[in-house]
Amino acid sequence: MRQYSTYTDEELLRLLKDRDVAAMQAIYDRYWEKLLNETYKRLEDLPRCEEIVQDVLVDLWFNCAKKNVLQLWPYLFTCVRYQVFTHYKKNGREKKLFDAFSLQDDSATAASDDLCLKNDLLAFLENCLYRQPKRRQEIFQLRFIEGYSTKEISEKMGISQNTVQNQLSAVVSIVRNLLTKHFLLALSLWLIL
Repeated sequence: MRQYSTYTDEELLRLLKDRDVAAMQAIYDRYWEKLLNETYKRLEDLPRCEEIVQDVLVDLWFNCAKKNVLQLWPYLFTCVRYQVFTHYKKNGREKKLFDAFSLQDDSATAASDDLCLKNDLLAFLENCLYRQPKRRQEIFQLRFIEGYSTKEISEKMGISQNTVQNQLSAVVSIVRNLLTKHFLLALSLWLIL
């Protein structure tokens, strides 16, 4: 049998949903230091950074079965960024917030920046969707990921096409509002740079 450290993120997530402690330990070992480094770049308060990373990983352990995390690293990275953002917001440190979301490595290529932005946005979208009712998640998945039309979704789920459109409008509105509220500054910086 393979050691957990050789498992892919997808395999670890499947095992984690079944409350596999060794899978959680492998995730912890794989991502603790990376998450701590990313958090420290933005916060520079080691005890608080450790607390944020710990909280994110504990939340993953307790809520993994409820969430449909598709990509582990972008999901964890987005959760950590959100916690840092919340910390700054709570402590009224807007200037530090601006600095925290600026790019750390000026030598990075535009392609890697684009990939990071794409991964961050995907993880953010995943996080938004997992907070939605199950039916709304299914409708979103069918429409935007699997490419079904609203008519096909209504037939497949046995609901009216109007209900499908209302659910899609609701989730798009929620995602748009959250993006505006929590990530406008970060996105603006990335788009400008």
